[in-house]
Amino acid sequence: MQLSMALKPHRKLFSRITAGCLLIMCALPSHAFEELTDVQTLIYDTGHLSNTIEGDVIKYHYKAINPGEDNIVDTASLNIIKALPEGRRDVELNFLTDSRNLPLPPFSGYRGNPVVIAMLEHVAQSMATATGGGTLYFRNRIRDALANKELAVESGKDQYDQKEIVTSNVSFSPFIDDTYLEASSIFRHALFSFKFSDSAPAGVLRISVTAQADDQQFNRILSLE
Repeated sequence: MQLSMALKPHRKLFSRITAGCLLIMCALPSHAFEELTDVQTLIYDTGHLSNTIEGDVIKYHYKAINPGEDNIVDTASLNIIKALPEGRRDVELNFLTDSRNLPLPPFSGYRGNPVVIAMLEHVAQSMATATGGGTLYFRNRIRDALANKELAVESGKDQYDQKEIVTSNVSFSPFIDDTYLEASSIFRHALFSFKFSDSAPAGVLRISVTAQADDQQFNRILSLE
């Protein structure tokens, strides 16, 4: 009993730390006169949750490939707790399980799908662990790449629920010219890809980070079930 009680404050603290990390990951322009880029608008300020209703549980399949290790398969789920006006939702996100679980606070009044920033935080942490670098470094490079005004949203098509659907796609390589990662060529060539669709529950169809150098692979893939 004493051990359980001692762990609760630790878990709460870790959730607060994680929440702070997510705020950094999804930080928007700090000045009111700065407009969001098309990519930032798509990720952070689009009503992806508006096609969900209270009680929905959106499930995602996760797969990871690390150099020299067995493949990892896991799950994530987004619980729609309450429907609010203007397409906003109170949601809870269970992101991965066991030692891979990312502790997260409840997300209140969200329009965008928080699975995006959770996945990006997970990838930043994974890359930091693999390279011995700092999570903040990877977090900032990813965030800066998303803020690049030259990064474009492209239209496409895909299959979901045995139907062809229209998608909005974003792809970028935030570390391609990064001299800090010169010794880790596999990560310098990492390709981040997002696939959104109004026809997909909660708007996110797939998020992938794929990298390969010689015979080594680093993949993180989250896809709607």
